[in-house]
Amino acid sequence: MEAPLQLDLYVHRAKKDESVSKNVTVVMLDGQLLNIRCNAASITAGEVLDAALRERDIKESSLFTLSFLGERGTEFWPLSNDTKLSKVAASGWKEGKPCQDLTVYQRFKFHPSDVDSILTAENKHLLYLQLRQDLLNGRLHGVSKNMYLSLAGMALQIEFGDFSEDIHGDGEYFMLEHYLPGFIYSSAERALSCRSLAKVHRAHLGQSQSKTELKFCREIMALDCVGFHFFTVTKDKKSYQTTSSISPNLLGIHVQVKNN
Repeated sequence: MEAPLQLDLYVHRAKKDESVSKNVTVVMLDGQLLNIRCNAASITAGEVLDAALRERDIKESSLFTLSFLGERGTEFWPLSNDTKLSKVAASGWKEGKPCQDLTVYQRFKFHPSDVDSILTAENKHLLYLQLRQDLLNGRLHGVSKNMYLSLAGMALQIEFGDFSEDIHGDGEYFMLEHYLPGFIYSSAERALSCRSLAKVHRAHLGQSQSKTELKFCREIMALDCVGFHFFTVTKDKKSYQTTSSISPNLLGIHVQVKNN
C-alpha cells in the first residue's frame, strides 16, 4: 500500500475569516488514500472529488461520486457534488472540535449498462475493482454459491495470470478471504474451498487477463440485482440499529425503471 497523498484545499478567505481547517480522507477505488486539508464549514463533495480525480489523473469524472458509509458500515450513501461535507461529518467537525475523522469513498455514480461505454482502460479496471469489492463484501444480492466460485476463479486469473504447478502447485497461493466472502464457507471447509478455487483457476489457462477482467464485469453486470443502490429499511431508528444483517429489509433504487 502506497503512503497517503497529501493535498491542501484550505483557503484563507479574509483576515477575519473564522473558518477552521479539517482533514478529510478519500479512499480511492484502487486503495490509494488522499488526506485533504480543507475549509471545514464550506467544502463540498464535488470540490473534494474534483481535487482527488485531478491528483490521480482520472478521466471521465462524470462517472464518479463520493460516498460515505452509513452507520451500519455496510451501505454506501452517494453524495451530490453540491453537498457540504459538514452535513455528513460528525458533530463539531465544522467548528474544529475534536471528533471522529471524516472518510469518504470514490465510487461509480451509476453502474454503466455496458462496460464498453467506459472510454478508458483505467476506468474499466476501476469498475472491476468496485464490483470485486462489492461481491466480496456481500453488497451484491442474489448471487449463487456457484457464481461466487466462478467469479473468484476469474479474479485469480486476472491477478495471478495462468496457473502454474511450479509456482502455485504447493499449498495455498492466495488468501481465501480475499476471493470469497466468509458466509460462503465454514472454517472446516476452508481447505476444500481453496482446492476448489484453484481448480477453477486452472480452467482459465491461456485466457487473457485483460479479457477475463472484462468478462468478470459483464457477468456481474448481467445480474438483475446490479445497478441498484440498496438501503436497509426499518420502521424506526431503534430497529435500524438492532436489525440483523443476515436478513435485512432492503430498498433498491435504480436510475432506470426496472420491470419485475
